[in-house]
Amino acid sequence: MENSHIEEWDLRGWMGVEEPTPHAQREWNKTLLQKINLISNKIQHSSLRSSADTIIVHPDLEVLFHPDHYDDFRKKLMDKFNVILDPTVDRNRIELNNRGLLEDLQFIPFRTENEIEFKPISSITEDEVIKYIEGLIGFVLIENM
Repeated sequence: MENSHIEEWDLRGWMGVEEPTPHAQREWNKTLLQKINLISNKIQHSSLRSSADTIIVHPDLEVLFHPDHYDDFRKKLMDKFNVILDPTVDRNRIELNNRGLLEDLQFIPFRTENEIEFKPISSITEDEVIKYIEGLIGFVLIENM
């Protein structure tokens, strides 16, 4: 699957700071939400409907999504995602998708000159369906685990 919705995030990126605070890693983890929001926005643009609604991560990464680690703005951002812990997912990858659309895929939108036209899935090619589904999925790849 070729997917353009990929961002990289360095788990230890805070180490470039000359004098890190005692909570440097916790503060740095907030930058992960920027990557997640970026991927979610890309999914919304590709889907022509809505952004990502699900995050799938290895259970070892659960701490990155604990609500106590975020301020009120970021808690609101995290409230819009269903976080699924899946031990079969790679530990260095966070998957985002629009599960709502994936589970009920009956029509696919196409942009015309002035509007969006919805076509039944049965009336379009398999390649068009695959391309659309790929646009509903994105990843944040974690470096320096």
